[in-house]
Amino acid sequence: MSPQELEQAIKSGEQAVVECLQAADENERRAAAPVAVRMYAAWRSDPLGASKSLGGPAALALLGTASLSELRKAHLDAVWDHERAVAVLRQRRPDWLSAWVDWTLEKQPFISRWGLARRLEREGLIARPEGEGYWLGMIVGTARNGALRMLELDPELLELVFQLFEVEGSGELSLAAHDKYTREQDSWAYALRELAGQGRLDRQRLLDASLQALARDFEQFRAGWFSRFHESMQPTREERLARLDSYRGLLSSRIPPTVTFALKALAELKADPGEHLAPALNAREKGTVRLALKLLAGSQSPRKAFLAAEALSHSAAEVQKEAWSLVQRHGSPADPELRRALEERLGGLSATLAPDVRAWLGASEPARVASAPQPVKPEEPVRVRGLADAEELLELLARLLETGEPALDLERAMDGVSRLSDQKPGKAGEPLLKRARQKLARPGGRCQAEMARLALAWLAREQVERAQEPVTLGAFLSARVEELCARVLAGQVGPLLALPSWSSLGIEPSDLAARLPGGRLDLIQALHRLLPGPPETFRGVAGEEGAVLRFALGGDEKVGSGSGLWSAAARMLGKSNPSASLWAAAARVRCPASDCPEVEARYPGLGRALQSRLRIVPRHGHLWVEADCPAQSSLELPGQQIWLKPGDDSPADRRWQATVWPAGRHAWWAQGCLELGNNLDWWEADWADIVYLESLLEPRPLDAYGRRLLALGLAAREPAQSGMSVDALARALTEGRLSGAEMADSMAEVAELAKPGRWARTLGTVARLSEAHAGQAHAALERLLGQAPPAGELIELLVELGARLGRPLTDPAARRALEQVKGNGKAAKLARAARAQN
Repeated sequence: MSPQELEQAIKSGEQAVVECLQAADENERRAAAPVAVRMYAAWRSDPLGASKSLGGPAALALLGTASLSELRKAHLDAVWDHERAVAVLRQRRPDWLSAWVDWTLEKQPFISRWGLARRLEREGLIARPEGEGYWLGMIVGTARNGALRMLELDPELLELVFQLFEVEGSGELSLAAHDKYTREQDSWAYALRELAGQGRLDRQRLLDASLQALARDFEQFRAGWFSRFHESMQPTREERLARLDSYRGLLSSRIPPTVTFALKALAELKADPGEHLAPALNAREKGTVRLALKLLAGSQSPRKAFLAAEALSHSAAEVQKEAWSLVQRHGSPADPELRRALEERLGGLSATLAPDVRAWLGASEPARVASAPQPVKPEEPVRVRGLADAEELLELLARLLETGEPALDLERAMDGVSRLSDQKPGKAGEPLLKRARQKLARPGGRCQAEMARLALAWLAREQVERAQEPVTLGAFLSARVEELCARVLAGQVGPLLALPSWSSLGIEPSDLAARLPGGRLDLIQALHRLLPGPPETFRGVAGEEGAVLRFALGGDEKVGSGSGLWSAAARMLGKSNPSASLWAAAARVRCPASDCPEVEARYPGLGRALQSRLRIVPRHGHLWVEADCPAQSSLELPGQQIWLKPGDDSPADRRWQATVWPAGRHAWWAQGCLELGNNLDWWEADWADIVYLESLLEPRPLDAYGRRLLALGLAAREPAQSGMSVDALARALTEGRLSGAEMADSMAEVAELAKPGRWARTLGTVARLSEAHAGQAHAALERLLGQAPPAGELIELLVELGARLGRPLTDPAARRALEQVKGNGKAAKLARAARAQN
């Protein structure tokens, strides 16, 4: 077989390639490999154009001729025609086949990759892959037939299904995600139940495996599949009794729904959980604690009163009352252990319950002290230190490949590569180089992938091409890394312009002036972090770059003036407005929250402040937050991209995105309102939403967007988000950046989206911090009840705080609203109690 014959076969189709390879020896195959590499690359660069018919044949040709390194460089990680691929590989039997399959599954174990891996395994060409990718691929390998049909067609998999209970997965690659978006008849839960019913799968082993999976404390979304599956098996009383110890053990799970699942199983058995109940009695969920108290009431534990005292720490007054009832019935004031437990919890008891507990203990009522919260001193920013040598750079890149954060270290690593790329670490860099290649195959997040690309450029002088994708903040980072890699490969050494001077992310003008010149995207990023200073700092910077920098700091420069090299080069390429992105970045420095008329006059649309109008609208039976925001724009306008969906879902990626424009928090907070407001009830497991709330802890004034974001965070279902919001509200009140009345106004704006019970819980938590915090919470509740429909949970908290503070209802609008609550229900009784306080 000659290279010319292989090229003609590729043009003729898949079967022609198989037949062409049949008579070839290994030397002929290797000689023809460049043809396969070239034609596959042509297809990848234009998959829908003139080369669209080459993809399948060229992929088969690569399998029949290329080495493992050539396959990786060509990005051949999937083959569509499994039958012919197996025929090619059966004939060749390369020694790298297992390694290639492992790489494809680790990169992304979708159906096309797992299906081929399973065929090769059944043919005896490879051993079963050991990595997690094989099992995740098996989960999604049902795409064509459904799980039941797949297992029926391949009965050897029946023994393997139990391994799926040991794999958590991530994103869309998990049992929970698969079954959520799949028809019931095609789901894994349906298949396993059916096969167990037919006696083809061990029912008892499935029940045990589901409980063992729950004991691994997978994340809440993914753990939920195992508890739902267990219950869908409808265990008999005898089967539950046989697993009594497993249910008891799950009471200490960190996943609240798992605790509730175990409590319900124990309640159904009427089993005595004894001391195992302690973790459940400390749960945040009201329903979980009440169910635990119900079980405790029937327990034979001699420490029943002491265990009940655990629930007195809960924020809900009704939970505290139920717990106190158990303490009174089964405890004695003479019990020293019980007394200590009660005394430790006196400060957090509801105002209506605390006097009863004190009287039972024989303790005197403490004098009320109008304490003020102690101000939190903001951390002083520290100077950012550049990396000293290649050894330190190796260590930092190794850590970033695994975590992708902290965000500031990404910039330090980029600066290190920019300054130290001429230093050769030799063999010391080999482990990092190997890990970088692995991470590029399956990075886990954009930041990790970009650090891998950076490591390859430095250590191996390889530039991994950037994938074509929509314009987002994440794509801006990829483009910056691509620009830096190109400089490294060209042998250019120098500091990174965009490296922050301070831990607060700002760049001192004098530092930027000393670093110039640099890359175009590097300068755009640096402008978005530039701190105020005298325009004269850049007096010696010539051309358009100098004019842009002086203008950004308030200098009197003509917008669009100058003839910088970038502008000239762009004009030669026929691009329009080559200077626009530089001046747009300067406008964001000069006028962060208002229009910049000079830039707007020269480049319409780019001088306007990034302002938006948020609104709540009904859609598909739900309420959603929408906003007027710019259409998708240029990669070189990162300040505008903050308004668009970021496109990267990991917390590490979002934390880097939050560093792009530190002075543009109004835009970041508005985007956070869209993301969080449309996911309050956790429609999708977006763990990165909390990053928006983290920025509320910064010691800066909260504008309208920041206050709305905080109001939404206080109503979030996800505990980490609501907990972060409680911290942010407490700190903002303490530092005087926010008042209870201002908080109430923003809460009223998003009241349609929020569940009042969540606000009652989070405001109650803040109120317990001090008398001053309680006073602000009371003021917020009064004002909120005057603007939003009164809810029983909020009225109850208002009554509790009024009793604690000795404060009557003074807001006329709140009083009128409470007068409209009629009847004899709980809310009406609480409304009357609130109006009666004086």
